[in-house]
Amino acid sequence: MTDQKHASYRAAWVPMALPEHPLDPAVELCIGWINSEAHRLGLYPVLMSPTRPAVESSEPLAEFAAANVHITALSHAILPGSGPVLSYTPDVKELVTAVTLTKDTALCVLENVIFPVHGWAAAVGALNLATGQVTDPPPEDLATQLRRLAHAGYKGFTDNPTKLSANEILTAMSERDDYDPGFIVGYLAAQKQVSAAGLVRLQGMAAEFAP
Repeated sequence: MTDQKHASYRAAWVPMALPEHPLDPAVELCIGWINSEAHRLGLYPVLMSPTRPAVESSEPLAEFAAANVHITALSHAILPGSGPVLSYTPDVKELVTAVTLTKDTALCVLENVIFPVHGWAAAVGALNLATGQVTDPPPEDLATQLRRLAHAGYKGFTDNPTKLSANEILTAMSERDDYDPGFIVGYLAAQKQVSAAGLVRLQGMAAEFAP
């Protein structure tokens, strides 16, 4: 059993693997999808960006921001479930905020090159708008390890027995050929079991085991 069926919202994403990829086409894919979801739900879409000036890097995004509710992760006054969320290049804390605000509506994420969201996409079965394919879940043995890690981190991976347990799990996971710290953190961000602060700590812990 995977955790995909636990997602209460529809999800989509656009990978941004390389900085030289054109930004506007990726933005337009996200805008088209989130507008369709807003129409389906009968709600106004919400744009969340790292900062308000960040949208100026793309003309379509700036126009979308001007026409809709535009918030940042640190400055927002909307209730969860107010409308489908387009999360523009989030880091891990911003992704957690976007998931919370989405509630049971819809979430589209435009990935940045610094924080990969493939793990989140795999956890919720997000539609890859660049390929038209639903993102596959992780293998069941990896999903089991991820669930154990989420349980170990319920106190935030601080210096207590849960950190020791998390280190043991990461040690075992790091022996896999497909070990990917970014995937791990993104996947757990979808689970709502670990705080944003705990996920930031996990990022550092997981990176220490990378080859």
